Amino acid sequence: MSARPVWTLIVVVATLASACERPPDPAALPTSAEIRRAVTVDAIRAHLQALQRIAERNGGNRAAGTAGHDESAAYVSGVLEDAGLEVHSQEFTIPVFEQVEPSELEVTGTAGGGPEEVEPFADGEDFKAMLYSASGDVEAPAAFLDFDPAASGEELTGAGCESSDFAGFPTGSIAVLQAGPCLRRDQVVNAQTAGAVAVVVSYPGWHSGSVRRPTLLSPLQIEVPALSASSEVGAALFDAAQEAVPSPIHLRVSTNVRTIDRTTVNVIAETHSGDGAHIVMVGGHLDSTMDGPGINDNGSGTAAILEVAVRLASAELRNRVRFAFWSGEELGLLGSRHYVESLSEDERDSIALYLNLDMIASPNFVRFVYADAGSPSGSEAINDVLAGWLRSQGLETDPFDLQGGSDHGSFARAGIPVGGLFTGATELKTVSEAGVYGGRPGAPADPCYHLACDTLEEIDEQVLGEMADAAAHAMVTFSTRSPPIPGS
Repeated sequence: MSARPVWTLIVVVATLASACERPPDPAALPTSAEIRRAVTVDAIRAHLQALQRIAERNGGNRAAGTAGHDESAAYVSGVLEDAGLEVHSQEFTIPVFEQVEPSELEVTGTAGGGPEEVEPFADGEDFKAMLYSASGDVEAPAAFLDFDPAASGEELTGAGCESSDFAGFPTGSIAVLQAGPCLRRDQVVNAQTAGAVAVVVSYPGWHSGSVRRPTLLSPLQIEVPALSASSEVGAALFDAAQEAVPSPIHLRVSTNVRTIDRTTVNVIAETHSGDGAHIVMVGGHLDSTMDGPGINDNGSGTAAILEVAVRLASAELRNRVRFAFWSGEELGLLGSRHYVESLSEDERDSIALYLNLDMIASPNFVRFVYADAGSPSGSEAINDVLAGWLRSQGLETDPFDLQGGSDHGSFARAGIPVGGLFTGATELKTVSEAGVYGGRPGAPADPCYHLACDTLEEIDEQVLGEMADAAAHAMVTFSTRSPPIPGS
């Protein structure tokens, strides 16, 4: 069902009501300490256990458009309704990517004869079809684009982000690239426009067993098979090509995939008390990737928001609080984007701020507070509250620019002040960060990011509790003062 009529009615009624109601008695307002004491790691863990069991019953994931996500949404809705909150499910349609058969990648020969011996590559371990890759089975010469076999780490410097990078590209070849500082969609579309019949993108920081599945954001305009691959695959292909000079090596790329439109839901809940003209909003994505249960990404944010919602459900508040659990984030922020685009101008104006929780229990964590460049006015005040509370507890923080890469980006683009918390994904911990936060320098914040091992056993409950407390403090702060952001 469409969300606009529901939320328009809520905003209108709440605005009229707020003009008639007297402000709440300051003595009745909840304190940060009260809510933080009620939001316990044990309660958050119970939600995470429920989400993990749901994934186990549904093929190991809770991806948008699947039974696992539907069951996750039903669980969250049930908890919110039991707490007495007003709960709505916003339905919308998304393109769901499915792999019908294992993909294949192999060296088949050279123009001058058979290939040098190259170990077979395994789908799921060495490479994966990207989300929204096209299907196809092609055999063609490989064409390498400024390939640097010595590249390493998480810094993405590969060519192909500009169409001009493909000047002189041999039409009818399979493009072999390294991940660049742009959307993977940009590299794939640029390659196919230049005449590539398939694309293989190697990631210097990814190794066998830790290959992820980047999203191409939409199946539209994607016409060729597109694979993400480990650094070892890239190096093996490059070495084989060097040994075959002057003849090019030939590769075979096969993908049997499909994209199907399915209905999914955002779960939205709201407190009964508080001024509906100044809505304090907190959210995080409920969906996992198709490759794992998503307990840190983003069961951790989901569970923390859920428990804060339970504890604020019956509280007397100055400003209404709205809780959101998004679908389709892993496909390209689809749920939060749909929600924001469905709002009228008045509905957007009623949202004072949006706080995002995405991955707050990484095992090799850094306590990051959002600091996206170009965020709307008021965003710094949100993040000052988060960082200020953590520092008041003797806990170090660092700013982090997510470049709008989680659901807060949908709100920032609409001019709504945003903030959030994050403990890291594939970022490699520096020596200086290890000196501050402990953990392993040179290792990713979450080695199980977007993988099957993203389970309850891999999260850090200490930082989960700290970040949940910071979020609870911020929600109490913004919901009990008027205006939520001073000067707004």
